[in-house]
Amino acid sequence: MKIEKEGKWEILFLLWARKLKFKPGNIDLFKMAMTHTSLYNERTKKHHCMFESLEFLGDAVLGLAIAEYIYNTNPGLSPGESTRMRSSVVRAQSLSQVARDINLPEIILMSKGEENAGGRNKDSILEDAMEAFIGAFYLDKGWNLTKKFIYKVFKKYLEEVSCLTIEKDSKSELQEWCQKNLFPLPEYRLIGEEGPDHQKIFRMGVFISDEFISAGEGKTKKSASQIAAKKALSLLRRKIQS
Repeated sequence: MKIEKEGKWEILFLLWARKLKFKPGNIDLFKMAMTHTSLYNERTKKHHCMFESLEFLGDAVLGLAIAEYIYNTNPGLSPGESTRMRSSVVRAQSLSQVARDINLPEIILMSKGEENAGGRNKDSILEDAMEAFIGAFYLDKGWNLTKKFIYKVFKKYLEEVSCLTIEKDSKSELQEWCQKNLFPLPEYRLIGEEGPDHQKIFRMGVFISDEFISAGEGKTKKSASQIAAKKALSLLRRKIQS
């Protein structure tokens, strides 16, 4: 659905917000966040500065929300690991895709020329608009509701990056540890699964020379084996030191 006249925007925005299950308070604030720079020649300099301020604020709010999520769900990560994990989530590709997932392009106000040039599907435009929207959401709804909204719309990326982090820091590390200490390479075997097909939980075990070392559970065999590797690495290190 595209905007033909700016006067219809408020109704369109309220219908869009209802689908996302939130009730905006300051609609003008959101309208400012959703106005693309191609309309700046029709706006004041103050409006231009406010848009950039909302974009700046949204970037900071998003980064903090993701950092808090990582801290709470992945205790023990080093600052470098946490930073890499956050960067993997807060990147242009994920921002623009999340914008598409929530149909943000349909409420962006832009010039006719920019729209005819495919502006509603440009990653750079969607990235900026997503950050500006988060900034407006934060000012309108506060920290707790904004954080919940971010976790909901970025859920897929948060789950994916958690698996990648575990894999890099545990599974590969376990293999390197085994090679360094002249142990046979670890093997990963499915030792159990439960739940319906669309919500299955897998249990993977780590074996070295057919000896069971540890197990991990996850929504995929890959994530479960990664968790099992992390546990195995900790157990083997303690065993060597004792």
